[in-house]
Amino acid sequence: MTMTTPLTQLFGVHHQSPWIDNVSRKWLFDGTLAALVNSGIRGVTSNPTIFAKAIGESNDYDGQLQDLTSVGKSARAAYWVMVADDIASACDLLRPIWDQGRGDGCVSVELAPSVAHDAEATIRAARELWSSISRPNVMIKVPATDAGIVAIEQLLATAINVNVTLIFTPQRYRQVLEAFVAGTERRADLVAQRNDDKPTFGQSVASFFVSRTDAALAPRLDADATEHLNYRVGSALAVQCDAIRTEVGLSTRWKALDDLKPALQRLLWASVAPKEDKVDPLLYVKNLCIDDSVITLPQVTLAALNDGGDLTNTVAMTLDVAQTIVDEVSALTINLHEVGVTLEEQGLAQFSESFETLISVLAEKAKKV
Repeated sequence: MTMTTPLTQLFGVHHQSPWIDNVSRKWLFDGTLAALVNSGIRGVTSNPTIFAKAIGESNDYDGQLQDLTSVGKSARAAYWVMVADDIASACDLLRPIWDQGRGDGCVSVELAPSVAHDAEATIRAARELWSSISRPNVMIKVPATDAGIVAIEQLLATAINVNVTLIFTPQRYRQVLEAFVAGTERRADLVAQRNDDKPTFGQSVASFFVSRTDAALAPRLDADATEHLNYRVGSALAVQCDAIRTEVGLSTRWKALDDLKPALQRLLWASVAPKEDKVDPLLYVKNLCIDDSVITLPQVTLAALNDGGDLTNTVAMTLDVAQTIVDEVSALTINLHEVGVTLEEQGLAQFSESFETLISVLAEKAKKV
């Protein structure tokens, strides 16, 4: 008999897939990740910050790093080999979930931030990483920049799984979803030309970052005596994105693909740990228990969730409430789209800084080992 836990309630009651926002070689070999999967985790996300911590704070990678650098690999080249190995191992562990055919069991890996504004470079890097990991359940993370949106369509047209990251506004999400549909249509055309009786399509999630919007707005909302809006705007924008997804899923354009049965891109709620200690650590989990979505949990949120009791009767924020919140913020002459653009730029800068810090750590370790 399977024990009911908050994680299993997310999937069984709310039809939401919980993923974990962490992976490391230690987790792969000491059974930590396997235990999380057994407890209800259904996917994994990673980024340079996560790998910087895993590599910088342990000696788990030192032997492989020594082997790679001894044959002339640079620290940067060694990073991609080590990451590919970890991601491939995680993919193998989650493969049984992937084989269930519900879109879970994926492991996401980030491209180098340096290609974020270059569509062709993004496509090349994604194809190289996809090929080197060579697992059907790996998911390539592409930021939702203008160049990234061009790349998304191209990658999905060739059935490469894509996790679109750093989405902060419904306007940007609509562009992402349009690229997804266009890429899927191109794939469908190719399938028809080949008369393929077992067509394959790329799986995709769109990662909407929730808490960063609230953290950016909190000082301005406090100043305008609008305390009741604090820490609710990110959720409201996320709910609006879900309404866009529903609209597109019911459109004639998407229905035309029904015979081939591609899966509609799912929304993934990222950055769900509140930035302020005074805020309920499960605020975003409770607001966004939305059917057919994904939530990626950092360890701090997972710990709070496991201590947080029963989610059976939790009700997500409604679209009407979300619209009211967005209207009130807009009435304060706060342009939420401009806030999102700034957060996208800051997010890319943070990823770039983490990535370069990681390469520096590797270079220092290479000298020592």
